[in-house]
Amino acid sequence: MRAVTVRTGTGTVTLASGFTVTGSQTNITLSSATNPMVASAGTTISVTALNVPSGPIAAAQVTGTIQPVIAGTGLTVSVPATSVMPAGAAGQRFSFKLPELNVTASVQYQLAVAGTTGTGNIFRSQNRATFSLVPAAAISLDPVGRTAGQIGTVLITGRFSNFIPGVTQASFGAGISVNGAAPGVPGPVTVTTPTTATAQIRISPLAEVGARTVTVITNAERATLVNGFSVLAGNPSLFSLEPSSARLGETLTATLTGQFTNFLQGSTQVELGAGITVTSVSVKSKTSLTLQLAVAANTNIGGRIVVVATGSERAELVSGFTVGATPTVTVLNPDSFEQGQSVLALVNVEGINYLPDSTQFNYGPGIAVGGFPAGTFGPASVLNGRSATALVVVGETAAPGKRAVQVKIGSTILTKADAFTVVAKSAPPLITLASPTPLTLFTASSVSVTGRVDDPQSTVTVNGVTGTVSGSTFSATVPLIEGVNLITATARSRAGVVGTASVSVTRDTTPPTVFIDAPSDGATLLESTVMVTGLINDIVSGTVNQGQASVTVNGVAAQISNRSFSVPELLLVKGANVLEAVARDRAGNESRRRIKVTVGDSASQQKIQIVSGNNQSAIIGEPLGEPLTVVVLEANGNPLPDQTVTFAVRRGEGTLLPLNGIAARSVAVKTDDKGLARIGFGVGMRVGVGNNQIAVTSPGFSGEVLFCASATHGPAVMISQVGGDGQRGIVGRPLPRPLVTILSDAGGNAVPGAPILFLIREGAGTFENGLNVITKNTDQDGKVSAILTLGPNVGSNTNVVNAQFREMDWQNLVTFFASSVLPGETQSTRVSGLVLDNGKRAIPRATAKIVGTTLSAVTDAQGRFTITGAPVGTIALIVDGSTSTRPEVFPFLAYHMVTLVGQDNSPMTGAIELPPLDTENSRIVGGDTDVVLTMKGLPGYRFTVFARSATFPDGSKTGRLSLSQVASDKVPMPPPNGAAPRVFGTLQPANVAFNPPIRVEFPNTEGLAPGTVIEVTSFDHDLEQFVTVGTARVSLNGSIIVSDPGFGIPKSGWHGPIAPPPPQGCVSNCACVDGVCI
Repeated sequence: MRAVTVRTGTGTVTLASGFTVTGSQTNITLSSATNPMVASAGTTISVTALNVPSGPIAAAQVTGTIQPVIAGTGLTVSVPATSVMPAGAAGQRFSFKLPELNVTASVQYQLAVAGTTGTGNIFRSQNRATFSLVPAAAISLDPVGRTAGQIGTVLITGRFSNFIPGVTQASFGAGISVNGAAPGVPGPVTVTTPTTATAQIRISPLAEVGARTVTVITNAERATLVNGFSVLAGNPSLFSLEPSSARLGETLTATLTGQFTNFLQGSTQVELGAGITVTSVSVKSKTSLTLQLAVAANTNIGGRIVVVATGSERAELVSGFTVGATPTVTVLNPDSFEQGQSVLALVNVEGINYLPDSTQFNYGPGIAVGGFPAGTFGPASVLNGRSATALVVVGETAAPGKRAVQVKIGSTILTKADAFTVVAKSAPPLITLASPTPLTLFTASSVSVTGRVDDPQSTVTVNGVTGTVSGSTFSATVPLIEGVNLITATARSRAGVVGTASVSVTRDTTPPTVFIDAPSDGATLLESTVMVTGLINDIVSGTVNQGQASVTVNGVAAQISNRSFSVPELLLVKGANVLEAVARDRAGNESRRRIKVTVGDSASQQKIQIVSGNNQSAIIGEPLGEPLTVVVLEANGNPLPDQTVTFAVRRGEGTLLPLNGIAARSVAVKTDDKGLARIGFGVGMRVGVGNNQIAVTSPGFSGEVLFCASATHGPAVMISQVGGDGQRGIVGRPLPRPLVTILSDAGGNAVPGAPILFLIREGAGTFENGLNVITKNTDQDGKVSAILTLGPNVGSNTNVVNAQFREMDWQNLVTFFASSVLPGETQSTRVSGLVLDNGKRAIPRATAKIVGTTLSAVTDAQGRFTITGAPVGTIALIVDGSTSTRPEVFPFLAYHMVTLVGQDNSPMTGAIELPPLDTENSRIVGGDTDVVLTMKGLPGYRFTVFARSATFPDGSKTGRLSLSQVASDKVPMPPPNGAAPRVFGTLQPANVAFNPPIRVEFPNTEGLAPGTVIEVTSFDHDLEQFVTVGTARVSLNGSIIVSDPGFGIPKSGWHGPIAPPPPQGCVSNCACVDGVCI
């Protein structure tokens, strides 16, 4: 820099730094475009320059000239650089902040750069960098303000904006949150167009009143509206008082927070109502103050209104403060316990809330809570803030008297003295039955029950009938139903303690059915001594063996086994003979069957005569000890050699065993030179006496020649469940029904007299011997039962029992599961169920009712019903599908079930399934002709209803009868003895009687051998149980199974063929793992 001096005649003038001596000028090269290439007012742009002179360069010494590319489209301005930074080895980066150039559309601009280095070197750009100058984004809001504490939506309208969904955010300043973001930080907005968006804002009640700057950000685009939104003051109000509650007699310090208030020390006054004294007020700010409070010990509990007055300003907080009671234990239910009692106890509190998972009770020494040791705190189940329950078990030796209870909630322990009483255990009344004796048979409709009770003040009921008590004896007359009757006498003391005694008796008015199958009716015999065989069945007593019934033929007692009977030798007279079989059951019911035979004169005719082998016996499936041998004689008595004799199996599935050949059902044999013909025989797989019959014939020979052989049971190979699985019962009490198994051989025959071991695997229960293990022998039916008393644990399947035959593999066993519940209130006892069709669709408006009461319910749209206030004990439940509003016709079902006190009881573990009846396949029966009913979709299923054989429940002799198929897994009641037939059917309406019975024909779906004998089972709605109605056998060609003559379906209902052998011990397709069905 140089000073310039001018001299004249009058004086001298000097201009300091008036002239600069510069260095040489350098041309620099700029990048072709700025960064960014698009910018608006306020944006900083930069450009890279090469060939810049060395030396320091201050930003103030660099100028950028900004002008439009096309003259006249915008203003030209010069701006100083905001920064100079090195760019590479020989370059510099110059940055400039764009001023407001008032463009209203995008304009192409260019930038030129000139400057001087610190050493005085001048540089100037020889080219220009271009960029697009666009208008700056701007925003407006609607509304422009809201009151503190409000939540609402604000419309954001942009100008020259480019809002992007999911990218654009907005900030409304301190105390305001946008769409859940923290107050004062940007939060997401909802973009509808590039220039419109909405913001969901929440203004804190404590937000400071005043204007806020709003900023909208979209990537690099930033639009700011200074003081664009205001938080408005609302009416003075109170926000909170903390703490908000106190107990009677308590003093405390509380903080009161207001909104839009003007608290003033010395002027502000606070009131909380009568009984609460405000001892001091300390104002901290216009919206906050501290109170010292004293709650009187005798004031009213409940909510209070907090009132604050500052001059003319007044604000209230309704229910802002609560006076609570001192935490106390208020209710114990029950408040009296007996030694040895287990009860679900209820405890209520006031002045404090129960805490889930942190609430415990302690009932004191000798009393356990929730399974924890006696005398310690045990867990309780919280029902709500004021009520909780726990399982309380009073020890047998717990000291009688008044007791305190402790309630622990978190770290707080409440004690209530004399809260409950332990009373000495009252022995239940001792009641015994004198008559009838167990298993007595009756034919009368009622029985007189007598017995003794040791407490003459007790009330005695017998099966619901109130008894007459006289001193230590009682009596009552109770009705009997057909079949097994459980008679239970209950004695209730004045203290409410109950004692019971039970006995099972049977009412049997149904005579047995008897049929003679050998010799044949009308047969001509050539011998005066004949073996008589036949079948006997009694649908009440089930399987018929010796001792369960008797048969005589012409006065001669017969042997009986598995529904078959035999008289080995019955002497006849020459000429016509009548054979009369008389069958009697143990109740004295009797039936008769007669046939006629003729004993011819054999002296003048050729004949076939039995030599040996008749009336043998063998284990099922085994050969007889000696062959069946006959001799063929000429009329003169000489043996006839080389005569063809045919042996043919007529009864049973046994097979003939030729000496040289394969087993067959019919074999021709030539007589030897002595006229003898012989053949071996293997008995079938069904136990019975004389039930294997082989006829012997030869061309030209008359007279019936018949061998009979008996089959005895084989070794046990299978144990199966019969009943008792899946029960529920009361903790520590016997289950309603016994656990029953059946032991079978390879042919499905019962194995009597075999020891069965019952073992409790889980649950700590006991059997009737007081132990966890008991061994019993199977009865004549192969069955054995045990009574389980449940253990102390409550829950589902908490009791597990195995039953096993000791001589079989340890894995061949059955497993019973039982669940335990606590007794509830009698009035809470109910019966419920779900009624569906066999396609799992609901049956609405079906009717469920308890027999002998007025209690009933109808199913809802989902098929559910509930009967409240149900009786406790044995009940009969009817589920009638005929009342349903569905267009199909549904049958009714009846269940005998035991209800548990205070529980929700259901007749089935799953849904009750009623199949729709095949009404299109129904026929009118009972007229003058036989009628054949068939089953749709199952060829070979034919039921023949004989003429004039039907009697309907209303007494009419004719009516419509339908036969419908039921899948075996849809049978509403489980078939007997664990059986699982593939095909079941139902004849409806139920309880139509047939005499003679309906002859049944079933397709041989099991592929049983010709001659195989099976049992036909039917559900008797009067007895409410499945009964065997007789035998049926596979036809000679093996295609069908036909009921034996005289047997069939005597009463309509559910029915099906039961084929041997029974299913495996683990039922329902479960597997046996470690001795347990899974």
